[in-house]
Amino acid sequence: MSQVMTWLTQRMLDLQKRSFYVVLRQTMIVLFPFALVGSFARVLRMALLDPQGFGGTILQVTKWLPHYQGLHTLVGSFESLTLGIIAVLAAYHAASETAALYKQDKQIAGTTGLLTYALLFLTQVSATGQLSITSGAFHMQSLLYGLGVGYVVGQIFRWWGRHLSVLTDEAIIARSFSALPAIGTCFVLCALIMTGMWLWGGAGKAQLVSLILGWEQHLVTGHWAWLGVIVLTLLTSLCQIIGLTGPLTMSNALSGSAFYENLAYALHHSNLQHVPNRFTDYTLYQSFGRFGGPGATLALIIAIVLVSRHRSTNMLAAWATIPTLFEVGLPLMIGIPLFLNPLYVIPFVVAPVVNVVVAALLIQMGAIIPAVYPVPLGTPGPLIAYLGTNGHWLCLMVGVLLLVLDVLIYFPFVRIADDVQEQLLIAKVTAEGGRRDAPKTN
Repeated sequence: MSQVMTWLTQRMLDLQKRSFYVVLRQTMIVLFPFALVGSFARVLRMALLDPQGFGGTILQVTKWLPHYQGLHTLVGSFESLTLGIIAVLAAYHAASETAALYKQDKQIAGTTGLLTYALLFLTQVSATGQLSITSGAFHMQSLLYGLGVGYVVGQIFRWWGRHLSVLTDEAIIARSFSALPAIGTCFVLCALIMTGMWLWGGAGKAQLVSLILGWEQHLVTGHWAWLGVIVLTLLTSLCQIIGLTGPLTMSNALSGSAFYENLAYALHHSNLQHVPNRFTDYTLYQSFGRFGGPGATLALIIAIVLVSRHRSTNMLAAWATIPTLFEVGLPLMIGIPLFLNPLYVIPFVVAPVVNVVVAALLIQMGAIIPAVYPVPLGTPGPLIAYLGTNGHWLCLMVGVLLLVLDVLIYFPFVRIADDVQEQLLIAKVTAEGGRRDAPKTN
C-alpha cells in the first residue's frame, strides 16, 4: 500500500509541474473568494430565505421576517453575479497566467481570452436581429470552457506574441502592435468555431439534451433500474469533476413520473416497501449519493479535519463546511481544487457509487424503505433519506454509516495530497534558496 501511495505522490508531483496545472492552480486561487462568497449567498437564499428551504421551513421565515421576498431576490441576484462571473474570470486569468508563464504580455492575453470566450457565446436575437451573449456564458457549468479558452489563448500568445520589458511611449505602441498576430489568430479560430456551431444549430443541441434525458429515463425504468442508477451516478460524478453537467444533474428528481407514482402510492398505503419505483435517482442518488454535493464532499471535509497537517487546507475546509453541509460543494471544487484534479477522481467517483450500491442492496433486502416524500431545499445530505421516508430511523443510521465509509475512502487521498503539497513547498524553498545563493556577476 505504501508503494502505491509513493507512486501516486510522485505522479502527482510530476503532473503539478506541467503548464496546464500550474495555470489551473493559479486561476483557482483567484476564483476561490468569489466561489466562497457566492456559495454562502446560495445557502442563504436556498436554505433560509426560501419558504420551502430547510431553514425557512423550520424557522417559518414568512411569519416573522419582513420583506423576505425582497431579500430572497436581492441575495439571489448577488449569488448570480458572484457565481455567474466565475467562468468569465477563468477565461481572463487562465489566458493571463499562461502568457505570464512564457514571459508574454499577460494583460493583453487576458483581455483577448475574455473577449474570445464572450464571442463563443454570441447568439442572434430573432426579434431584433442583434447579437447578444447567451446566459450560458454566466454559468458555473461553463467553467471548463472558460479555463480551456483561456489556456489556448495563452498558448497562442506563447507562439505568436512578443514580450517587451521596457515600456517607453514607443514600446507601448510596439507592444500593442506585436500582439496583433496572436489576437488575430484567436479571433479567426473563434470565428471558425462559431461557424461550426451555427451550422449545427440550436436544434442539434436540443436534440442531444433530449437524447441524453431519454436515455437516462430508459436506464432508470424496468427491472434493472438499480443498475441504471449506479451507471448514471458514475457518469454524473465523472462529468462533474471535469466541470460538465452530468445526466443526473440535467433532470429534476422531484419532477419525474417515477417520483409522483411513488408519492401517490405513499399517500394511499402505509407500507412503503412496495412502492412501484424503488430504485430511482431520488431514492438512491439524491438520498444517499450526494452528502455535501457532488462526490460526497462532506466526507472530504471531515477527512481533511482528521488527517491533513496543513493549516491552509484545514482553513479552507472550515470555510467550506457550512456551504457543503447544505449541499453546495463549490468552495471545495475550486478551493482544493477538486476540479480537474486526477488525484481525487477515484474517491470523488467511488464514494457516491458505493453509497448507491449499499442503499440499493438494503432497499432490496427490505432493511430500509425508499424515500418518497419531497424534502426542503438545502436539506443536509445525511438527513434527506430520513426526512424523505417521514422519519425512518434506520435510514438515518445508514446515512451516518455511509458518511463514515466515505470518510475512510477519502483518507488515503488526503494524505497523498498533503505529501504532494509538502514536496512542492520544499522544491519551492530549495529553488528560492538556490537563487539567493547564486554568485553575482558584473
